[in-house]
Amino acid sequence: MRRTAVLEACGLNVLRFWNNEVLLSLDSCLEAILRRALDRIAAANEPSPDEDA
Repeated sequence: MRRTAVLEACGLNVLRFWNNEVLLSLDSCLEAILRRALDRIAAANEPSPDEDA
């Protein structure tokens, strides 16, 4: 999708949910959002390979 590519080029992550997923299983959608956020935080806190330890 073009919109996704534009958003990702800006450094954003895109998660997509069907309307019925949100309506019928909001908790699962929120858990997916939280997992993605925590993964990004963890990745941001990892030292890069070129950093001195």
